[in-house]
Amino acid sequence: MQTKRHILLRDKTSLIPGLLLSCRCGKSVPQAEYKEGLCIDCLATEKCAPYRAEIVRCYRKRLRYEKLGKPTSLKGTDDIAHRNRLRIIKVCQGLTSNAARLEELTNEQGRLAREAVSGSKILLPRR
Repeated sequence: MQTKRHILLRDKTSLIPGLLLSCRCGKSVPQAEYKEGLCIDCLATEKCAPYRAEIVRCYRKRLRYEKLGKPTSLKGTDDIAHRNRLRIIKVCQGLTSNAARLEELTNEQGRLAREAVSGSKILLPRR
């Protein structure tokens, strides 16, 4: 039988909703969005880096072929880029269960890959 004291002690060790933690990027985030010493944005950027690099490699190959005038129906590179996009989604799903936050994370990773391909920052209007 649990006493009131045990229940109170257990509640004190749970997540404190108002607690903000600082990430290395300088953002203060709620404790729920802080894992492995990083905010979810930094963690997603770090864990998705190899997949983004592979997407960039595939798109640069496509651009190289377009410049040479060769056919750009590179089914292999398109498949690889698609598989890596799906892997990015899976990584982001593992970080958050909130659907809106998941969409935001995956869009951010896609934007980073597109910027790396073009070599410059892409500015899109916010909705």
